[in-house]
This record gives sequence, C-alpha cells and structure tokens, in this order.
Amino acid sequence: ALFFDENYGARAAAASGGATQGPVLQGRLPVLMLLGVVVSVFEASMFVFVSEWFRCITHFDFQPNIGLLFSMFMMACLCGASTATLLGDAMRPLRRVALAMSVGLVCFGAAATAMTLPPNSLLGAISVFAAFLAYEAGVGLYFP
Repeated sequence: ALFFDENYGARAAAASGGATQGPVLQGRLPVLMLLGVVVSVFEASMFVFVSEWFRCITHFDFQPNIGLLFSMFMMACLCGASTATLLGDAMRPLRRVALAMSVGLVCFGAAATAMTLPPNSLLGAISVFAAFLAYEAGVGLYFP
C-alpha cells in the first residue's frame, strides 16, 4: 500500500446473478445437486477417518509408532494421486469419483469387520491398517 495503488478491478462491470445464480443452476441441473451430495459424503468420510483412525489402530493390544503410520498414510495418498495423474484423461472425473467412493466404502467395511476381532488379534490390527492404507490411496485418487 505504500508503493503502489490498490487494484479495484473494472468498476463498470456489474456482477450478474450474484447469490441467486447458484441455486437457480442447481434447480435446473439435478445432476449438479447429486454431485454436491456425493462430494459432501466423501468429504465427510475423510473427516471421520481423520478423527477415528488413531482410536481404531490403538484398539488392538499393540502400540505402533504413530509417526510411521501417519507417514505411510501420506505415502498411500501420494500413490493414489500419482495414479490419478497417470490416468489423466483416460478416466472421466465422474468415474474417478465413483471409484474413490467404492474404494472408501469397501475399506471402511473391511475396517469395521476387522474391529470385531479380539483386541489381542494382530490380524485385526493389520487388517484395519491395510484397509486404512487402501482408503488413503482412494483419497489420493479422488483429490490429486
């Protein structure tokens, strides 16, 4: 602000539609509303994962190195993002979102099933962790 003027943009151009344009488009395009619901559900699953992964892993009677597990989650997410980049235009975005949603559903189902194993089960801990790794790869595919 000391050395150059503020850029206010073109004052002659008025905003058309404003806050009413979004709801009007949603009413005309029900597919857009469905896409919003699908994206919201997937985003919600990511928030649930972030808040519950530690509790699920430590449910079993072993104490893992949490930093190592977290870095492995980030690596799985990177692998999913790299896969999305390699796919490029070969897979349409709608199919990519559907694939990521399917991966998430299967992974959470597998993790929930593994949580029924006894707390001293190493198989349960490994199964939950593997399901969470696959979920993170799906997140990377969804959001490269």
